[in-house]
Amino acid sequence: MNMNQYWRETVCFICGTFLGAGAMLWVMVEVYEKPRPEPVVVDRLVPRELANIEEQIKELKATVEANYTRQVQRQKEVRFKTEKLELAKQVHDVQLVTAQEGADHIRHMAQELGVTRMVVK
Repeated sequence: MNMNQYWRETVCFICGTFLGAGAMLWVMVEVYEKPRPEPVVVDRLVPRELANIEEQIKELKATVEANYTRQVQRQKEVRFKTEKLELAKQVHDVQLVTAQEGADHIRHMAQELGVTRMVVK
């Protein structure tokens, strides 16, 4: 490799680096730097607007209170239904155990009597 080729490759590398950096800078400025909207500043409020804001605050408080009351009522209903289901499950379990004990008792009696086959109608 002679010196002219070395210098030519070096100059091409440096130019390519600067071109790439310039392109990246252009992309960052054009694509990513978008103008942001300026915030709107209100100098002062008119007393009528203050009254309107107070009314809105009262309405919001009433809405929040109504939603809270409804939520508490729903929680009570859910608790009541859950307790009712648990009680029904306990009753069902007791009935199941009682029926199983009755069937076992009948089988035991049939075995004592020597009955080997039963037909249920």
